[in-house]
Amino acid sequence: SSDLFVRARARRKADRYGGDEADGIENLLDPDVLTIGFARRFATYKRATLLLTDQSRLRQLLGGDRPIQLLFSGKAHPADEPGKGFLQEVAHLAEDPQTRDRVVFLEDYDLDAGRMLTRGVDVWLNTPLRPMEACGTSGMKAALNGVLNLSVRDGWWDEAFAPDLGWAIPTTSHESLEPHERDQRESAWLYDLIEREVIPAFYDRDAAGIPRGWTHRMASCLEHLVPEFHAGRMVREYVQDYYLPSAIRTKEVHGGDGSGVLELAAFKSKVRQNWPAVQVLEVSTPVDSHVDEEITVHTTVSLGGLDPSEVHVQLLVGEVDMEGELSATVTSNLTLQESVQGDAQGCYRYSGSTTCDHPGTMGYQIRIVPDGSELHQWTEIGLVRYGA
Repeated sequence: SSDLFVRARARRKADRYGGDEADGIENLLDPDVLTIGFARRFATYKRATLLLTDQSRLRQLLGGDRPIQLLFSGKAHPADEPGKGFLQEVAHLAEDPQTRDRVVFLEDYDLDAGRMLTRGVDVWLNTPLRPMEACGTSGMKAALNGVLNLSVRDGWWDEAFAPDLGWAIPTTSHESLEPHERDQRESAWLYDLIEREVIPAFYDRDAAGIPRGWTHRMASCLEHLVPEFHAGRMVREYVQDYYLPSAIRTKEVHGGDGSGVLELAAFKSKVRQNWPAVQVLEVSTPVDSHVDEEITVHTTVSLGGLDPSEVHVQLLVGEVDMEGELSATVTSNLTLQESVQGDAQGCYRYSGSTTCDHPGTMGYQIRIVPDGSELHQWTEIGLVRYGA
């Protein structure tokens, strides 16, 4: 268990330094106390000390009737002086005689320590400055072990969070606040969340002494997060969606007399040569529509020297976000109607229908992509033309 692992590491440290380092080792980490873990690089944006912002409030949490205990581990880059300062602040709290039984800083952070912590604590704490967290794989590993996440909604947790899987720490717009004020505000929200939701969920037990709400969340993590955030799923999808289709396509292109290679090269050369002339000239604007009502969109495009068989003219439909951009788009190919006269070369009229299947502000956009060969995938050329 984590408490035995930490005590073994502490004894190893005591043997190295001697003196009073061995005092209190047997009291480190009570297995019956809510344990919150934080273990990762001590980069400043990860804000390892956010929970230490209000020392008075923190000490009340550590020594209350329903106490918490903190387990920290990690390293700072040798050139990261602010990060090393965060680490020292945590280490000093762990050495304070008033808190050392409830706060542990585990030295020599390595794979063994990471493996033990991501399965041996009750809560995995993550407090990055949003939106700077790239992913947050330690939180994934913890969740796959039934550990509940207490995290800012950034990285993977912004995608995965649901109320029955853990807790989301509220954040504010950091552009409008000084860093100190921002951290004060967000740390206060973190304390509130621990006091009002995390601690009761852990300590509220039934007649058999089982925290039903807590175990329900643990089961939900295993049910919902393991299938999604798992290396096996990632590798399987890479093989199915990319590696196998690529291998099959390579065989098709290079097989036989090699004519497929020549055909593909000629097509790519033609597309690149003519693409500057490709444009969306005109798009009809449907009247306001209602849910489940079909609308028809017409567009006129110029293909330059390309033939309609060498492109797809597509309709993208989706929700309009706060910035006026389309999101969660659905793509369909428009149908060629006729060749039309125009000032530009190769003008054609396309049309197609779509149905708005849910309420809200919806938008659409026309897109033209190359598609003239069964051996060709338009994304590999990197050419696309959008309508205004």
